[in-house]
Amino acid sequence: MPAEHFGSHLDHSMPISRKGMFSRVFSPNRSALGLVFLALLPSACTPDGPVVRARSMAAILAEKLPIVPNKRPRQASEGRRMKDAPVYIDGRRVGVLRPLEIPSVLKPRMRKGSVPAPRYSIAEYIEATGGNLSKVRAVHLIGGRGRVAVLSGAEVNKHREDLLFLFTSGTRGKPRIGWPPGGIVVNSSIDIVQAVAVYQDKEPPQFNDKKGILHFGDNVPIEGIPYAPNEELKGTRFYYDGSLKGWMKRKTLPNSVLLPGADLASGLFSFSAFIEQLGIDPRKVKAVELVQDDDAVTRLDGRMLVQNPPLAFKLPRRNQGNLVLLLPKSTFPKAPDNLPETLPVRVSAVQLFFSQPPPTRSYANVADLLEPADAKSNNSGDGSGTDQGDP
Repeated sequence: MPAEHFGSHLDHSMPISRKGMFSRVFSPNRSALGLVFLALLPSACTPDGPVVRARSMAAILAEKLPIVPNKRPRQASEGRRMKDAPVYIDGRRVGVLRPLEIPSVLKPRMRKGSVPAPRYSIAEYIEATGGNLSKVRAVHLIGGRGRVAVLSGAEVNKHREDLLFLFTSGTRGKPRIGWPPGGIVVNSSIDIVQAVAVYQDKEPPQFNDKKGILHFGDNVPIEGIPYAPNEELKGTRFYYDGSLKGWMKRKTLPNSVLLPGADLASGLFSFSAFIEQLGIDPRKVKAVELVQDDDAVTRLDGRMLVQNPPLAFKLPRRNQGNLVLLLPKSTFPKAPDNLPETLPVRVSAVQLFFSQPPPTRSYANVADLLEPADAKSNNSGDGSGTDQGDP
């Protein structure tokens, strides 16, 4: 079957009976409905008595209906709920499933339509991020509400052409699974992906479908991703030829990456110095692509990483650990004339290219990407507020 015909298991809507839906929602306490309707009857206020202000149905329901407690307050899925969809191999984070953070070596299978809808092979993604499917023991596709689709490595390899992931808005949005139209051996299916855990050298945990928990044979719920450190899943991510090398951690940023001549109070750091901290030689980088969520910001020549003075960045508070890079206006050929010569742009991901060519992109309007006025100031709120400390 052509790739453009592949669809998710939720591509088709399921009819729902309005009568059935009403009875499921309200039948647990029908007496409360009686109280609601009695309270709204005209006899509730008489000409001889004071006028009684009618109460809203929502207020009466909130008062009369019983409170249903959460039956699983420590449900394991709470520890796995994440803003982005990280991918792990044996507990090591190797990437995030976002449209502009896909390794450039991964070739999309395009779906025909008015909006481009690239789809990517899960097997090929695992291989592109360092996995070896001949050794992979299990792949867990983690969805919402404690659901986990468990597949063997052999099954993923078998369906390398039709087990795909795509994004909810074509080239934007959250990742979702496109299941093989002919079926696949899996315990359950999910739609939106919250995380992917690949187990290659380490023992895969078991999944209890009834309880919705991961465990190591003892039914003790595992919080978070097995084998992964209790890390903060925030901060600008840095990729080198498609491989995740690290991400910005505000509290562990060393003094050695301060901009030459700047002090801690300025909150100015060297972009190339941080790249060196990741074990990457800036002199070998041929191109840099900057990403802001699902928008491509711009492409820089690698030589800009070794220029003097170096590119500077700041780390504003309440910015999810994303750096704000101070870019020359000349970086953007179509920048409006009324913009200042230095433009502060929030960056959520950085793609560094050494041996692989950068992909062809359409870049967003820079005026739509600029940080608000408070991100442009040079006050003390931009830095960490404490001594960074060299490692």
